[in-house]
Parts: sequence; structure tokens; C-alpha cells
Amino acid sequence: RIAGAERSDKTKIMGATAALELGRISAAAFSAIRLTDKNLAQKKQAMNTAIDALDKAAAYGYSQITTAATFEIGAIYQGFGKALLDSERPRKLSALELEEYNVMLEEQAFPFEEKAIKTYESNLKLIAQGVYDEWVAKSAVALATLAPAKYGKREKGEDFYATLK
Repeated sequence: RIAGAERSDKTKIMGATAALELGRISAAAFSAIRLTDKNLAQKKQAMNTAIDALDKAAAYGYSQITTAATFEIGAIYQGFGKALLDSERPRKLSALELEEYNVMLEEQAFPFEEKAIKTYESNLKLIAQGVYDEWVAKSAVALATLAPAKYGKREKGEDFYATLK
């Protein structure tokens, strides 16, 4: 971004692609950290670092880079929520305490799931602008998993037609 007048479309796309790959490396580092009560801050910092790197890639404005970076950000949010739900439970909890702990984890994970949904939805909104690629399609698949009531619906017309024969 500091090349000034020397920047060309080719160097900008190369920069965007490099930024996306750096973001993916940061996302992999985030994913590699197994969440425990001792490293929550480390996991959150890795998440923020990855999201910042992917935001930089998306800021270049190339649709194929933006949709990929957006999908990766959604996956990070989704992964953090899942990591919270899958995290270790303290030992020596009574059944009631464990249930309360699980409810508390669900409450902590919910905002990250919502962020993932909103992020994936932002990719779907690009369809109206004529943008549709593998990352938009993957976002739709992720939404069908996260919000099946809204995005996981299947057409039944063909089955219905067969029953009328």
C-alpha cells in the first residue's frame, strides 16, 4: 500500500492475495490453540489478530479476495463459539452446577455464533451485486448448519409431484 504511483492492478491483486494468505496463517494459528481456562486470553488475541489480518485482505476490494476473507472470518467466529462449547468442564461440579456451567457457556458462545451468521450473510448479500463464487456457496452451506430453520430449507416440489401421479 505504500508503493504510491508504482502500484498497478497486478501489484494490488498480489498484495490482496498475500494479505489473504497471511490472514489464513493467522486463522490456522488461532484454530490450533485448544481452549482451556488458562489460555482464553491467548485464544481471543489470536482470534482478533486473524480477523484483523483478514479484514485487511478484504479491504483491497477484490470480490474473490473479499468473499474468501469474509468466509474465513465467519469460520473464526463459528470456531470460537464451538471452542467455548467444547471446552473442558471443571471437575467436581455437582449435576446442577454442571448444568448451570453449560448454560453459561452457551450464553458466552451465542454472540460468536450470531457474528458468524451475520458474517456469512454478508457474503450472501453480494449475490444481488452479481458476485457468486465458491466462498459465497460455502457461506450458504455454513448458514444452513448454523441457522437451519432459515437457511436449511429444501425444495419439496419434486417429491410432491411424484405423489400426485
